[in-house]
Amino acid sequence: LLNDSTKNVVQTRIHHLLRRLFISRDYHSRCDGGYAHEAWAFALTYGVVTGGGYKAKGVCRPYPFHPCGFHHGQFYSCPRDHEYVTPVCKKYCQYGYGKRYEKDKIFARTARILDTDEKAIQKEIMINGPVQAAFTVYEDFSFYKKGIYVHTGGKETGGHAVKIIGWGVENGTKYWTIANSWHDDWGEDGIISYCTALAFRK
Repeated sequence: LLNDSTKNVVQTRIHHLLRRLFISRDYHSRCDGGYAHEAWAFALTYGVVTGGGYKAKGVCRPYPFHPCGFHHGQFYSCPRDHEYVTPVCKKYCQYGYGKRYEKDKIFARTARILDTDEKAIQKEIMINGPVQAAFTVYEDFSFYKKGIYVHTGGKETGGHAVKIIGWGVENGTKYWTIANSWHDDWGEDGIISYCTALAFRK
């Protein structure tokens, strides 16, 4: 679990950086995955520029791949093997943005690993905002629609990084409110209620 004390601006940029950095830096597995703590370390050392979704305007480096799959109002097909060719890391802003790459950067002040204790995570969210977390994904996670998610079946498919934005209790069951990155037609507008009894990765 990670968090950054510069709050909203860096958190928003880190959300896009995590996606871009995982697929373009040599020390990651590129399109095969990456590590959240290395993305935060990158933001501390090198800074991050503004980002956004595919073809986003008003940002320095929008996400390079179009959304694909069976999403509402979306007609792009996915690569046959579900993997894109790793893009080249470009250190300049998109045409028409009106700001130089280096001038667009903002640097994280701190990034640290938190204890997975429930109260510690809640305190961090209240003081510094959303917290980055990672967990093991199973096949049933892909089919989540609503309610509190509890793993019930399916094979392990890998690790996944998400953003914890809050918490709650429903019928006596505690859960984390988590923002996922799988399009807003997944889950409840891209949000999942994730049972707190499920373990996060450190």
